[in-house]
Amino acid sequence: MTLPSTLKHELKDIPGAIDLIHYVKSYSLPELIAFMHNLPALLEEHTKVSLLVLNTLSFLFHTTPLPNASRRSLLERIKITFAKVCASRHLSVAVTMQLATKLLNAEGSPANFDTAKKAVMVPQLGVHTYFSLHFAT
Repeated sequence: MTLPSTLKHELKDIPGAIDLIHYVKSYSLPELIAFMHNLPALLEEHTKVSLLVLNTLSFLFHTTPLPNASRRSLLERIKITFAKVCASRHLSVAVTMQLATKLLNAEGSPANFDTAKKAVMVPQLGVHTYFSLHFAT
């Protein structure tokens, strides 16, 4: 959840760098869905965009209660949108997600604070949340 003021501060010593950044903040999952729906048109309008960063994607999914099937469906739609826009131009996409601590017993089964023998970090949207895109050239 990087703020525009933080970006400006970090880029202040690079002339013109801040002018190269288009910042859009989504406050809710419906806003993210609208952004993703409009992304192809936005990229047609801003043809020089070469990097898209979705910062802390998991936050928006946790502010809206969703069944797992709906969550997977939305993530799949996001991947499809990325695939379409990346295939048609030289665009890199970086997605960051928050991690959660998963407590485990010695044999690897779920545990609580009293019984846990180890803890591992997992993506908050689930261990099967991957944004792997492969294109033939």
